[in-house]
Amino acid sequence: MINYVSVKTINILFAFSLISGVAIANPDGEEMYNNGHTPTCASCHDRGIAGAPILGKNEDWEEYDTSSVEVMFEKSMEAPAAMPEPQPKSDNHADTRAAIEYMKNELE
Repeated sequence: MINYVSVKTINILFAFSLISGVAIANPDGEEMYNNGHTPTCASCHDRGIAGAPILGKNEDWEEYDTSSVEVMFEKSMEAPAAMPEPQPKSDNHADTRAAIEYMKNELE
C-alpha cells in the first residue's frame, strides 16, 4: 500500500505541475540570475560592468545573437570579453539556461 500511495502522490504532483505550468525540477530563471553562481549574472548585467549588456536594455544587446536561449547559452560558454565562465550548480547547466531564458524574456 505504501508504494501505491507514493506513486499516486508523485503522479498527482506531476499532473499539477503540468496543469499549473509549475516546473518542479527546473530552476527559477530570475532567482538564478540574481542568486545563482558567483559572480551572479546580475553582478554585471544590472550595471553594465566590464561592457556587459544591461538586462532589459535592448540597444545594449543589438550586437549579440539573442535569437534563442540555446544560441545565447553557447555564447556564454565561450565566456565573451570579461565575462567569467559560468559555474553551474547542476551538471546539465539548467541553472545557467534558466538565467539566460530570464534575460532573453526581459528583452521581449
